[in-house]
Amino acid sequence: HTWSRTRAEQPRAMPTINYVAKVSNNDGELHRSYEIPVELTEQELAALAAGGQGQSEVLRKMAHIAQPQIISTEQWLCTMCGQRATRMVNTPALYPHPPTGGPPVVADMTPLQICNDPACNQQAQREVQRIVRSVHTAMERESPGFNLRAAQANECAHCKKVQSRDAGKMNCCGKCKAARYCSRACQVADWKAGHKFACVAAT
Repeated sequence: HTWSRTRAEQPRAMPTINYVAKVSNNDGELHRSYEIPVELTEQELAALAAGGQGQSEVLRKMAHIAQPQIISTEQWLCTMCGQRATRMVNTPALYPHPPTGGPPVVADMTPLQICNDPACNQQAQREVQRIVRSVHTAMERESPGFNLRAAQANECAHCKKVQSRDAGKMNCCGKCKAARYCSRACQVADWKAGHKFACVAAT
């Protein structure tokens, strides 16, 4: 009986998801790849999968955790002025189905190291926007009709199936208005799987 109580009292391990970043800096002299496991609560995991504002908050949290671990590993230089970098501009995104297979990951698309100068921060933000626009343009060129926002808007939050725009309107969660589903069955299953926690957080 004592063994049973002790085992029952052991805390459950929190789920983790890897924060992946490939960082190049210092005039191309440094190239590092990072895969940092970040612990999330069940509610945060559900919010990450649901998309919308809840997902954005979880992504910011993950970047905040990963950033000092990346910065502290090397003497990174500010990508704008060349001074010692103290922080980063991050653009994390969830990849539910990584090209290499395996579980979902959060990948930092354009990690840029910067110093404390506000001017460098503004310049880095503009550079990130330019890079993201160029990536989207290239994807649209390679796949005519590709639209990132439309693809995200038509991805089922539960089964991750992307529904074409001509296949009908996606069902939307009536509470948070963020999660979309390809069917009523997926909406019910996702609610039971944890969206009910993310939905409460979003409202």
